[in-house]
Amino acid sequence: MKRQMKKLMALTCAAALAVPFSAYASEAAEECTFTWLLDDGVESIYYDSYDENPVAKYWQSMEWDADGDGAGEKIAITYQVPPAGAQGDNFNTLLGTGELPEIVSMSYSSQNAQSLYEDGVILDLTEYVEKYMPNYLAWMEEHPEKAASMTNDGKYLMLYNVADVPEDPWGGYMYRRDWLVQYGTNPETGEAFTGGWNEDKTEWTDNVVFPSGGSDPVYISDWEWMLGILNEAIEREGIEGGYAFQLYYTGFLSTGDFNSGFGTPMCNYLDEDGVVKNGLTSEGARAYLQCMNTWYENGWINQDFEENVSDTFFMVDMAGTYSGKVGCWYGLTGQIGNGMAGEGMEDICVYGAAQPINDVYGDDSCKGKEPNCFFETDIVSTGICITEKAAEKDLATLCTALDYFYGSEGALLRTYGFSDEQQAEIQDAYYNENGFENGVYTAVEEDGKTVYQIDPNRDALNMAIPLNGFRMIGMAANDNIDWGRDQVMQHSIDEQKKYTATAAVGSTVINQMTSDQSAEVSTISANLMTYTAQAIPSFIIGRTEIDDDAQWQSYCDEIAAYGIDTWVGYLNEALGR
Repeated sequence: MKRQMKKLMALTCAAALAVPFSAYASEAAEECTFTWLLDDGVESIYYDSYDENPVAKYWQSMEWDADGDGAGEKIAITYQVPPAGAQGDNFNTLLGTGELPEIVSMSYSSQNAQSLYEDGVILDLTEYVEKYMPNYLAWMEEHPEKAASMTNDGKYLMLYNVADVPEDPWGGYMYRRDWLVQYGTNPETGEAFTGGWNEDKTEWTDNVVFPSGGSDPVYISDWEWMLGILNEAIEREGIEGGYAFQLYYTGFLSTGDFNSGFGTPMCNYLDEDGVVKNGLTSEGARAYLQCMNTWYENGWINQDFEENVSDTFFMVDMAGTYSGKVGCWYGLTGQIGNGMAGEGMEDICVYGAAQPINDVYGDDSCKGKEPNCFFETDIVSTGICITEKAAEKDLATLCTALDYFYGSEGALLRTYGFSDEQQAEIQDAYYNENGFENGVYTAVEEDGKTVYQIDPNRDALNMAIPLNGFRMIGMAANDNIDWGRDQVMQHSIDEQKKYTATAAVGSTVINQMTSDQSAEVSTISANLMTYTAQAIPSFIIGRTEIDDDAQWQSYCDEIAAYGIDTWVGYLNEALGR
């Protein structure tokens, strides 16, 4: 494995000169110095300054031969961490006083990269990216659908954080599997389901079958069958104030969750040709509302949903959820399995579910379409810009060093920290002092591929950020990770990530707009949010008739009047469409 790691190093970072893991410094190399404004640091209970971060120290011990002439150089970084809770104010103050350092995280900038470039604050990195960042360019070549939003008119103004694959979801739709077992019957045979936890509640087994033939819900017809059982469970258990399906106060999620399975997401989305469209007035949106109106009239939906305006979409009626009054909801991963077990709920079992495919409502254009737009951590996110203060510095060496984190080994190092083999050679004191003498992960071969087993103590002790280099930029290594999850948790997460949000526009497009366009879009977005938060629930509750063509057309006209076409036009312009 040691030889494989060194070979990987050579392939993904050919410009880095060999440095022994145990040597945190090399006397021969010159240094180029930069100051880096991070988006956040590490709590002081771990160490006083990000300069003490083990990955940062190791990275700065490496030598970089940017031009391939055999003369390696190191980089020396001084890290600045903004005050917690005042990151945006800190950025704006530094910008206003001309004190932004050479490298700045853009997470809290009130201006996009295009605006800062037009104001002469940041540099165009194109010549350096094209010459010194082959890993970054390779990622963009592999993801052309994302690359369009990562440059500004062909210029590399920002270096983005990316990922090999989307990270596992932190939440999603979930339901009371124990109620299906207790109150459900086989849709074909009529026989009662059986199942439950083993003695120590580490494994759940059952023989639940959905109408579509599998053990998990796939179609809206599966969900309606399930919600009927969940509603029956609430009635038979005499639960006051209970309901089968939890709905957000706006009546829909503007991320496309649940509604994108009706053919068109109720938000801005990319069609099959990569053109931005909006689905708020589509036939798919109308089919979704017909579904929600039916469920509301059936009594399956929380009848007061539109009143919960202070809730966030994954924290609706938490009191009801945790007291066992809700059958299905959008929740947090920690609730899966017996994560909500308590008095009177000792045998609860929560399963995660995939986004549904509509097979009931609307015309054929709304049916049989896999969900393609929902809340999912994007594989591209805001990164850093290099300011004009670095114009005379060694940007070739800096970009070569940064590119390391976009290669396979650098991505693993940044995302998790040192492997068992790396730590055996490095003997990092901080790792040893905190119980990670064997590193954070181990690479093993399983079924012909390399899988990375993560030490569970990393998360149990809340040590992920102190041990890795995630505050810096690069690629997140999310593929082939073994977290050691139990059977119910892993199955649920696999269901929740069954589909990929290929139609999601992504937040990086905003960085391509001019400041005037961004300001106009902010106004349009706010107005639409206010209007739809009233209009959509009205259709669901029945104050407005979803099947009345005149009332539907009035809604569509209002959406158009708020400037949705202007918003979509700016997005397509930013993407060069």
